[in-house]
Amino acid sequence: PGDVARYDADRLVTQCATTGHPVLVAHVQARDLSRIARDDDAAALLARAGLRSYLAVPLIARGEVLGALDLKRTRNLLPFDADDIVLAGELAARAAVCIDNARWYRSARKAAIALQRHLLPQRPPQLVGLEVAY
Repeated sequence: PGDVARYDADRLVTQCATTGHPVLVAHVQARDLSRIARDDDAAALLARAGLRSYLAVPLIARGEVLGALDLKRTRNLLPFDADDIVLAGELAARAAVCIDNARWYRSARKAAIALQRHLLPQRPPQLVGLEVAY
């Protein structure tokens, strides 16, 4: 938590974020783990967990790909299918709008704070008979 997840260019989640299209591996094989996991340690964890199916969908807001949502099935024997792609796409679209709104709000807030700091006097005026703490 709190760290940026970095994936190599050959990873499926990177392919999803680059193309803006979902990536589905209905039945994950051992050879697929290296393209799904971030690194060898993560691939080993996924193998131990018994990864069965994989789906990645892009997070797109206002035509910009913000990232990707990747989903993994370990316990459920059913593979992801077309209905799951639609559902995950809707979830990703809503999440992307929320992320985009948060980014826009942060940008607008930073601009407002900077403007306030530059417009307000740096020191309160010296008034006779009045001491002001700032």
